[in-house]
Amino acid sequence: MTIVKSDAWLLLALVIAIVTSSYAGSKSFLSQEQALSGKRQVSQPQSSISLPGLSRPQWVLNQWLVNRNRYSTLQSETAMTTMVMIRLAKYRVNTPTTGTMEPALELPNFTAISNPQDKKQVFFEFMAPLVEKVNKGISQDRALLLHLQTKMLEGQDLNAHQRGFLNQLAEIYDISRTTIDEQTMADLLHRVDEIPTSLALAQSANESGWGTSRFAKKANNLFGIWCFKVGCGIVPSGRPEGKTYEVAKYQSVQDGVVAYIHNLNTNSAYADLRDRRAQLRADQGDLCGKQLAEGLLKYSIRREGYVKEIQDMIRHNNLEQCSANGKV
Repeated sequence: MTIVKSDAWLLLALVIAIVTSSYAGSKSFLSQEQALSGKRQVSQPQSSISLPGLSRPQWVLNQWLVNRNRYSTLQSETAMTTMVMIRLAKYRVNTPTTGTMEPALELPNFTAISNPQDKKQVFFEFMAPLVEKVNKGISQDRALLLHLQTKMLEGQDLNAHQRGFLNQLAEIYDISRTTIDEQTMADLLHRVDEIPTSLALAQSANESGWGTSRFAKKANNLFGIWCFKVGCGIVPSGRPEGKTYEVAKYQSVQDGVVAYIHNLNTNSAYADLRDRRAQLRADQGDLCGKQLAEGLLKYSIRREGYVKEIQDMIRHNNLEQCSANGKV
């Protein structure tokens, strides 16, 4: 009788062990499948403006994420295929130790890639999802703006949540207003819009030397963005005496992309770019990077030479196809 009881307990323990092992294996398999599918949930912050110690780009990114949380049910995802992630992982600066394949969000070691074509491919595959992620959020904001503009033009009243969204967006995009009216909506739509991925890819490649520059590696700054507060970034070698600018430093490459797009969407130096973009929207054409590059005269002291170089990079690397309405 004692032997039967022992065998029963042993059998029960074996069954529990098998079930537990199967469940753990199933969880492990699912997590790997989710990782290999390229989908990675982004943690959403619960607070917004009152976060101490945030730089302007970090604050803007935080506001954008909060908007996604409040006004959209869509999840932010990185659009990377399995093969793209495998290639990026090969050149990852810090080798992953978790055993799962996750998108490589830190800057790959582009210096280690000797083949120029391979370097270009890995660079574009790394940067494109980061740009598209920010553009996706902006596109959602713009869609809601257009919806609210239609309601306003039809004489419908906006509720408190909708007005709160518009006020917050106006603050993010540096638009002065005393009230939310048709002009405020027009000003917002002029700024709340996407930057063509082709333009961002060409500029980041040009400004960072295909991700190999000191500022790309040490500051996550692939767009040559300056800041003007002491200690805000890295002092460039050869900075003229009496100048105080630094090359801005970001916590991640994604933060740098947010800062770049926000800079083009708000800085008075790029008003011409925004005007050209608005005209393309009015003509119902594609947002063409080659055409919008014409609005980058003040991005570099080389002016026309810089614009032509960016346009040539877009064309040479086949970064976009624009419709006839794009007038390229």
